[in-house]
Amino acid sequence: MGLCPSRHRRSVDVDVVFSFIELGDLPGLMKFTPSNFSWSNGTLPPLHFAILQGMSRGRHDIHLRIVEWMLNAGADPHHQAPYFRIPGVFPDSNKSAMVKLSVGPPNSPSATIEVAYAGHSAISLSVAWLKALHRSPTASHGQRGNSVSTHSAQTHIQYFESILAVIARAMDARRTQASVDQGVINRWEVMRDMTETHNVTFETAGGAVTCHDIVLMAASPVLKALLRSPMKEAASKSIAVEETPRAGVALFL
Repeated sequence: MGLCPSRHRRSVDVDVVFSFIELGDLPGLMKFTPSNFSWSNGTLPPLHFAILQGMSRGRHDIHLRIVEWMLNAGADPHHQAPYFRIPGVFPDSNKSAMVKLSVGPPNSPSATIEVAYAGHSAISLSVAWLKALHRSPTASHGQRGNSVSTHSAQTHIQYFESILAVIARAMDARRTQASVDQGVINRWEVMRDMTETHNVTFETAGGAVTCHDIVLMAASPVLKALLRSPMKEAASKSIAVEETPRAGVALFL
């Protein structure tokens, strides 16, 4: 029995994405990642892979940009890597899903730091590496090793701090966005266009612009106070903004 075409396509897509991440090729990754790509693919999620690939010499900056793009494209920093043994993913990680990093003199007891990625989200993985690096006796000395990376422990600390900062920015950006049902938008547009029920008028430089007082009061504490005050604007439901272009007020409303 042959491989299902759709499953084969997904497998090829995953291989392509991982290859561009490994190459550090952000333009290629952006161009060839499908719009519906599943960022939770496989036993090693692409976001974890990108973060770990950035530990290599000279790759910190490009993989920070790759991680940032992946987050903007939908990768979930809370998604956890499952508990699996993944032989051969990294040169030093067969058997235990561990990644090793040399930060001290060769053959010294403190030369190697190991962190498993199974069970970690991208956030907790970065924190785990920070904890391990800070606990390393070499963290304050900047000593160099000779295996997966020859950067000092301090350089890697800065890298993972930058990863967490990128993730935090992406999470903040997501919090400012909210999904709105299309039906809500349709009803809002219908209500907005019901000009016969408008009861507030803005007198602009280009003529009158009308709207509903209830919407103004819900949207602006200042206008709410104005329309409920004993001032003439509240009584007449007419607000003079004669130096403001009509188009500007219409856009605001």
